[in-house]
Amino acid sequence: MCTVEAHPGLHHLVSTVRGRLRPELGLGALVGATFPPASVTGAPKPRVLRIIEELESVRRGVYCGAFGWIDTRADDPALVEAELAVAIRTFTVLGRGARGRTHFGVGGGIVADSRPDAEWDETELKAARLLEVAGADAGALGRVVSGPWVWLDGELVAAAEARVSPFDHGLLVGDGVFETVRVYGGRPFAWTRHLDRLAHSASGLGLAVPDRGALRAAADAVLAANGHLDARLRITVTGGVAPLGSERGEAEPTVIVATSEVKPWPDSVRVVVVPWVRNDRGATAGLKTTSYAENVRALAYAHERGASEAIFANTRDELCEATGSNVFVVRDGVVATPAGLPRAACSASPARWCSSFGVPVDQTPTPPRRPARRRRGLPHVDDP
Repeated sequence: MCTVEAHPGLHHLVSTVRGRLRPELGLGALVGATFPPASVTGAPKPRVLRIIEELESVRRGVYCGAFGWIDTRADDPALVEAELAVAIRTFTVLGRGARGRTHFGVGGGIVADSRPDAEWDETELKAARLLEVAGADAGALGRVVSGPWVWLDGELVAAAEARVSPFDHGLLVGDGVFETVRVYGGRPFAWTRHLDRLAHSASGLGLAVPDRGALRAAADAVLAANGHLDARLRITVTGGVAPLGSERGEAEPTVIVATSEVKPWPDSVRVVVVPWVRNDRGATAGLKTTSYAENVRALAYAHERGASEAIFANTRDELCEATGSNVFVVRDGVVATPAGLPRAACSASPARWCSSFGVPVDQTPTPPRRPARRRRGLPHVDDP
């Protein structure tokens, strides 16, 4: 059944398996069932993949996945052919220059009679050839930098090695702006609207924003390096290195793009209205700045009272927003959007969706302490 194939530094046992897809299945189903291969996961594959997800602190990325080509048949465009390989002994080059990193994965299958020392010896053996090709000493095994990865000032770097100056104005005085973007299936949601708001906030602070194409490339690189498909992605732009104090320096802005996995929200949460208000008359009103200390304090206030989120009013005592959420109230079939809501990248989406389904939307100012009814997971509002 197995044929021995000799390769530089190792031998492979190769088997040929032939089959025919059921008519209702396509190439996607075939790839999904084949990769990662059983030699990596063992069986039952679905349970093993869940265990890998639970136990491994760093995502594998392309390692153990598939790479190759897919195309239509030249003699029959209705048919598709493909040649895919398992991505082992494969380098992924992240970043350039001194901050660049070359990444590869190695490992061994753990079975009932495995011995830890033997498995590690096998891992070192597999890695030795790749380290030699990369020009690294075999002793580097175990010291290779791992993720998570972030984009810092034009370079993809491991978060553990990312360095921001202690004189960065964003750190010193909160001189910076940011956007947090929800990612679905590897694609940032409402990307253009988020960049529009980032540009609006930066303009309000007199900060320059990087080219939009460069930001998208950075976002895609960070998502790929971290293996994130459903995630939150944050873009941060600060005033850069500056003197101590409020005056901004001459340095270029600091730009950071980072991602993290998303924790699912429960169907409903308890919230409280805090005794402080959003200043809708200040110099940064309507800007999404990095100066979030009042949000930290408000959220702590909520947690002290057994709640998960805190809601602000504005200076006119109108319902405004929560620390990390937009607020919409559904009452008698009408979706009420707070009139005191700051400029929001996604606030227009519910209004547009409601309009498409014929659901009325109201922007009449709403007092924050008017009781809100429970509606399909909408939070209940409690007075402090």
